[in-house]
Amino acid sequence: MTDKQESSSSTLDLLRSLSSLLLSLSSAASLLVIAISILPLSQWAKHQNECVESQKGNVGVAYEVSYCNGRVPGP
Repeated sequence: MTDKQESSSSTLDLLRSLSSLLLSLSSAASLLVIAISILPLSQWAKHQNECVESQKGNVGVAYEVSYCNGRVPGP
């Protein structure tokens, strides 16, 4: 190989390495954002489970879930 070909090859290797690094960082950042955005949902689900458990045995699961959501079904 000539010096020009080796230089071109090392430049391509550097670009591939940098693009892999940027892709990895953006993937990690995306996963972090998703994990943070799911936290309120997990807290809500925990509250729902606690509420339904406290209502166990009243009428039925559908009624308990409606009650915990603030919508008691009509007759």
